[in-house]
Amino acid sequence: PSPSALPPASFSAAMAPVARKAGKPRDGGTAGVVATPPCEEKAEDTSANWGGLANTPMSYVVRICSFLLSAFFALQLLPYLRSHRIWMEGGSDGRFDVVGSQAGVSIPGEPLVYSYRVVQRYRHDPKAFTQGLLWLNGSLYESLGLYGRSAVREVRLVGKGGYKVLREVALGAQDFGEGLLHFRGELLQLQWRRPDVYRFSALAGEGGHLERKAGLHFKTPLKDGWGLATDGEVLIATDSGHDLFHIDPTNFEIRRSVPIMDGGRAVDMVNELEMIDGEIWGNVFGKECIARIDPSTGVVRGWVDLTGILDRHKASADAAAKGLEPPDVLNGIAWDPEARRLFVTGKLWPRLFEIEVVPHPTLTLEQARKRCIPEVNIFGQK
Repeated sequence: PSPSALPPASFSAAMAPVARKAGKPRDGGTAGVVATPPCEEKAEDTSANWGGLANTPMSYVVRICSFLLSAFFALQLLPYLRSHRIWMEGGSDGRFDVVGSQAGVSIPGEPLVYSYRVVQRYRHDPKAFTQGLLWLNGSLYESLGLYGRSAVREVRLVGKGGYKVLREVALGAQDFGEGLLHFRGELLQLQWRRPDVYRFSALAGEGGHLERKAGLHFKTPLKDGWGLATDGEVLIATDSGHDLFHIDPTNFEIRRSVPIMDGGRAVDMVNELEMIDGEIWGNVFGKECIARIDPSTGVVRGWVDLTGILDRHKASADAAAKGLEPPDVLNGIAWDPEARRLFVTGKLWPRLFEIEVVPHPTLTLEQARKRCIPEVNIFGQK
């Protein structure tokens, strides 16, 4: 507001405390002291005779000070206003949508914390040890692990909650399937604790096919294969450590690697990967969390807390009654970019979920870090 709109006492009371305020700026930048404007003392000294300043040079000085202060605080609030605009945007179908390249902009440099809303539950094979998951041309493709049970399969979601396996290619007894990626017209599958990458030809849907390209596999410099994704130019992979490896798709050499970091801590055991609107989304082994990662820097941009998405007590009881193994860890992220649908599941889970990501109502960033960042790498990587 302009000084002329304020009574004398309220103007001096409003300016003085704010001008002297020190500490960390609200936009998350470097902490510092907000300088006291040179005009503050004059404004307070003359506030008792405010009406007499209407046409004096001093009134213009005070007006300028008021304008500069207003502009300063407007700039501090701008990130918050921008983030609220993003939260409120939705698709033409009225869905709430925060999945996007700008979602999560609130405090520069600080990850945001998200929760989820289940849109649809689908059946899932409780014997499928899901290691990789992706959406392609109306089908889900799964990479399955475990020795003697590894495979790549194509699945169609049917009706309201249905799950139909269209075709499957079994691997050898020595193979342990890991991350899966569609890249330049073929499927690529990593192998656990081996550098081998298998290639598959795939055509989705009825009348399609799924075939392994025998003799055309290649090797990466990695000794262990975990997650696999792409930015369209390079392959991006993880092992059990805390690095994102950018691999040349021509000679399969590592171009560079970046550590996955949040709050000064390395994030180990980032498993199944999915590229979503320029971010790498990765499961963290043993945690019901997804890390949203900047692929170029390795910095975590956000945490998606999926705690409780599967009723483990009921799922374990149902598995025991059927003589099946209990559900294992969360693992599997698939993104349908055309319909903007997000799917998640886990190893030996009886359910696959379509979810929407929403701001977490209660969990703080520090609580999310404690919940989602592993304290110990059980696979021995440092």
